[in-house]
Amino acid sequence: MNKFLTLLLILSQFSFSQVDVKNDLITKEDRKAEKKNEKERKKVRKEYEKAQNETWKKLDKQKRESSPWATWYRESVVKGLLQLSSVRKNLYKKNLYDTYVTRPTYEGSCDQYMTVRSIEGVCNDLDDPTMGRVWTRFGRNTDPKVDFKKQYDILYPNPRTISKELLERKEFKAVPFLNLMAVSWIQYMTHDWFSHGENEDPSKEKKPFYLPILDPQDAKEFGADRILIPRSMIDRNKSKDDMLVYRDTFRNEVTHWWDGSQLYGSTQNVANSLRSYKGGKLKVDTNGNIPMNKGVDITGFNRNWWVGLSMLHNLFTREHNAIADHLASKYPEMTDEDLYQKARLITAALMAKIHTVEWTPAILPSSHLQHGMMANWSGLVNTLTGSANKVKKGYEVLPNEVLFGIVGGKKNLADVPFAMTEEFVSVYRMHPLLPDTLNFKKMNNPSYNSTLSLHDTRESKSGKLVNKYNMADLFYSFGQMHPGQLTLHNYPKTLMNIDIPFVAKMDLAALDIIRDRERGVPRYNEFRRRLQLKEIKKFEDLTSDKEIVAKLKKIYDNDVEALDLLVGSLAEEYRPNGFGFGETSFQVFIAMASRRLVADRFYTKDYNKKTYTKEGIKWVDQNNMKTILLRHFPELGKNKVIFGVKNVFNPWLKADTNRK
Repeated sequence: MNKFLTLLLILSQFSFSQVDVKNDLITKEDRKAEKKNEKERKKVRKEYEKAQNETWKKLDKQKRESSPWATWYRESVVKGLLQLSSVRKNLYKKNLYDTYVTRPTYEGSCDQYMTVRSIEGVCNDLDDPTMGRVWTRFGRNTDPKVDFKKQYDILYPNPRTISKELLERKEFKAVPFLNLMAVSWIQYMTHDWFSHGENEDPSKEKKPFYLPILDPQDAKEFGADRILIPRSMIDRNKSKDDMLVYRDTFRNEVTHWWDGSQLYGSTQNVANSLRSYKGGKLKVDTNGNIPMNKGVDITGFNRNWWVGLSMLHNLFTREHNAIADHLASKYPEMTDEDLYQKARLITAALMAKIHTVEWTPAILPSSHLQHGMMANWSGLVNTLTGSANKVKKGYEVLPNEVLFGIVGGKKNLADVPFAMTEEFVSVYRMHPLLPDTLNFKKMNNPSYNSTLSLHDTRESKSGKLVNKYNMADLFYSFGQMHPGQLTLHNYPKTLMNIDIPFVAKMDLAALDIIRDRERGVPRYNEFRRRLQLKEIKKFEDLTSDKEIVAKLKKIYDNDVEALDLLVGSLAEEYRPNGFGFGETSFQVFIAMASRRLVADRFYTKDYNKKTYTKEGIKWVDQNNMKTILLRHFPELGKNKVIFGVKNVFNPWLKADTNRK
């Protein structure tokens, strides 16, 4: 079998580029330009990789061999992917933990949810109906019985000091091969996956954390000599057995499933309030946009709102409605309820596909990941044949995820109930991706340029931008901008002194540090050990930057065990080729990215024509982010700003009114 897989991996390297979405919205001329422009983008990525590899090349052979860093990405695509497959199997065996001793029960019936998703996430797993339900606990990738908080005081070292000395942006370090849509996309996704809900009330029994601001000048700039950080809301619904076994556990405010809950809501009342009850559609105003309340879109999840989220929520609301219209034309017997439920299934699957085969290879642009994520979704057989459809009969004969993909295959829980994990939440702390200023442009006015601070795109101000610009120009603007690199000294200053409703001023960088410590996520070195990675022996192992090493030693008293997960992850200089983040974060990604799909029956055994309809499966197969944008904002095609851009998370072209 291994020899057969190896042969397929080798062949897929020559045919990967042939696998494409067959959709009339992308013209033959556009496809030719995609191939041509991809060569130019590869040059940009190669320069980025070259800079990443310079420090590694300077190490002598002995230091390379003794370094703590994995080298699978320095192997051939075939060998590297086989190594990653082995890593994933080991993570499934050793790094999936349930946080329940007594599993919650469900008193209702699953009969009505056999071919549709429930809003609250129940009955996805018919044997354990509450698995993944809204307000159930986060799982863990490290042993939940071990209290990792005992070793160090929760305020040591001072998170504000770390924020100012190690995280604060000195100058903007951009990612040249990505555009800003990649940033709004990941926030859009994480709002579907996890939220710890409202914080504990600082006036009640769970007293907040008080971070002293030690530098008088810093205190003056911040406007206070300390920062009040409310505690995370703990799970109080514990059985006696749970109380004896586990430390504090926390619950997920949204469903754990990849089900589009950020768009549709995780409670029935919210879901009902967003529906038009006409043709299965969601509510929109006369301009086709989501209705607002005080400048914020009325949608399934709208915390931490800014214009980047508004754009994507509006785009996929329109896509849901387009799918509902298409289904109504093909299946006139469908009721409003039928159309809504099927359109919701299809939209969620389309978003999961975009994240798997477009966003992920964009932010981790290596040959290994291109092939790996394509194999995750549809399998190498489909990659080789150029078919977007599941070769179902082949899977029944030879059930293998690499050959035929996860989607449409066999569900696998690895003997552990599915849940998003606290460690997964931690590695998605990606605030450095955000710039402090944004430049807004108009396609029909090349000289137009308006620069706004990140603050001026948040909350109610996002609504003003949606009203000022048409949605196509907002996407065009984001397509022209770059995100920041996930490194030290690149955390947005805007977010380090930000007004949070009901909390007053906050430093989100300090908050990120506190949340990992508070929720019992191990610190960097212990985290690596627990996730089957090698520990670092000294701060010099992280980076060759002597100034950063000196700061780390000073702040952490030269104790590598005290190093915080976020700080260590951002400091990692030796990263897989072209990767936007390092191997520590990627290790959790290996464990959880496939699991979100393979644990969900709606992406495995029930991803079929009976559940999704024939037209639904076809819609997912034949669409991607580019076709969605072209369908709803055809002026992007008319001005050819995404002409020749195969992956729309890469930088777009400038509008040229004279372009033929």
